[in-house]
Amino acid sequence: MEEKVSVNFMSGACGETKTETNMYSALSLAYLGDSVYELLIRTHLVAEGDTQVAKLNERGFKLAMAKTQAKLVELLDGELSEEEHRYIQRGKNAKVGNIPKSCTPHEYHLATGFECLLGYLYLDGQYDRIRELVEKGWSMLER
Repeated sequence: MEEKVSVNFMSGACGETKTETNMYSALSLAYLGDSVYELLIRTHLVAEGDTQVAKLNERGFKLAMAKTQAKLVELLDGELSEEEHRYIQRGKNAKVGNIPKSCTPHEYHLATGFECLLGYLYLDGQYDRIRELVEKGWSMLER
């Protein structure tokens, strides 16, 4: 019989408990961080006003690209704590599979680091910090 692993999503999502982030691999954190970032993108785009889904997808794709995430890491470098830098480094050093043709290996590793950081911050209950970094990064992208 297969053992089921239970994750209390609501307590983690609502900030009631913190999860020990060191027990997860960098790629597991990046996997989670990818969905956290995707949700932020979608929420941001929908909040800008109701529009066609095709247009939302087009604009969302540009923000979600590895190139864009890599640029965010570079722009936010001076804003990150030592701990946050460590999680980006963990993600950058992770052995990833296939690298998309739309970016360089360096960009893809930086993007994985960014997603790893978001996964860490999410599991650690630092939702305001996620929002702060993403909003600051996006505003710097627009300059």
